[in-house]
Amino acid sequence: MSLLRPDFGGRRSDVPPALAQAHGCISRGVAGLSLRQLKRVYSGFIPLPWILATMLLANGALDSKESLTYYPTTVESRYNMPGIVRGTRRLIVRSWRDGQKIERLAVDFDDYDRFRPGDAVSVSVKRGALGIPWYFGVYRR
Repeated sequence: MSLLRPDFGGRRSDVPPALAQAHGCISRGVAGLSLRQLKRVYSGFIPLPWILATMLLANGALDSKESLTYYPTTVESRYNMPGIVRGTRRLIVRSWRDGQKIERLAVDFDDYDRFRPGDAVSVSVKRGALGIPWYFGVYRR
């Protein structure tokens, strides 16, 4: 068995994707093939996170005030994961969307302490300028 061509036992599903990519690059390099095309493809992925972040920012920033919709629901439970800095607090409510059973809503410390399981709440949802819905707030009914 060669160090440059490891034997995976014929089971490609057991190979992690990053290891498979590295193996492909090494194989191309050993065979004397150019890595220029792969370099261009991977460098094309560099702006992708920035494009997605800009889209999400524009979706919320350009949203109109009139697109606010209120959905009545009930708090099923709460989830608190303490962290070193802030932690994560979520209210788990019955979903208002078809095909979903629950929604996990990230809330701040005040909202987490204000609501208890069984409370009737209204969740305000904005449509989003780009059509990506996002929840705006949780209010007591």
